[in-house]
Amino acid sequence: SKQKGLLEMGVLKEDRGTGRQCLAADNVDVAQLHAMARVIMSEMGLPDEVHFCESNPVQLFDFSRRARCLDPVRLLCASSSPSVLSPADFSEV
Repeated sequence: SKQKGLLEMGVLKEDRGTGRQCLAADNVDVAQLHAMARVIMSEMGLPDEVHFCESNPVQLFDFSRRARCLDPVRLLCASSSPSVLSPADFSEV
């Protein structure tokens, strides 16, 4: 099953018919899910002090709001008068 890893790590208590049934609150061991998330964080090189999102106890990043960058990149220029360049300014540099 697709849930085999979650079952092996003890996150899911039992393999149920559908994904929705597997992820039912009574079938998820939140403490094990939290521990698994910490293992993944560690593998990614994040320090143990990193806090989870307040809105979800096992979520590192909050995706509850949609946001986007206005500019893909901005460049801070160090000169006599420091300034921030936007992509439109790059052609002038």
